[in-house]
Amino acid sequence: MPQTKPETCINYRPLVLPELFETGIDERTWSERRMSNPEHVDPKQLRPGPIRNESLPPELLEQIKAVFDVIGPYIGMTLEQFEIGFMRDMHPESEVALWFRITKAWLAYHEDFLANETLTNEEERKLLGALIGISTGIEDVSKLNVPVEVGRRLLQCYDDPAGH
Repeated sequence: MPQTKPETCINYRPLVLPELFETGIDERTWSERRMSNPEHVDPKQLRPGPIRNESLPPELLEQIKAVFDVIGPYIGMTLEQFEIGFMRDMHPESEVALWFRITKAWLAYHEDFLANETLTNEEERKLLGALIGISTGIEDVSKLNVPVEVGRRLLQCYDDPAGH
């Protein structure tokens, strides 16, 4: 059974990146512009970036743990490894906001379409992978490695996790 929304998730207010605020565009438009000219990268050449933040504020660590408590079983890493990923990020607050959105969509999907039941770990990883793809701007549900109808529903939950 999926975890209930952590208190920090319910009260979470997304942070606005200064570069978005200054340009007056929303996060999705910014993401689409950023992804408009993708380049091929050999995955074998990828290496973890440097630690840019020696520590994270306690409230951010609480939010990271709240996300991990919900989706941790499906991401293949420990809480410490997950936290270190945010320490590598130049803007960890915006990355946490993105993971909160993914987690809210995951919870909404389970509530709206699965009666709060969980699937097999493999299927849950596919759902999470699809939501991560959606978070990068993929809107073509046929490219999400889930059935098209599932992709449509996940996109719906990502765009409006409250179901309005």
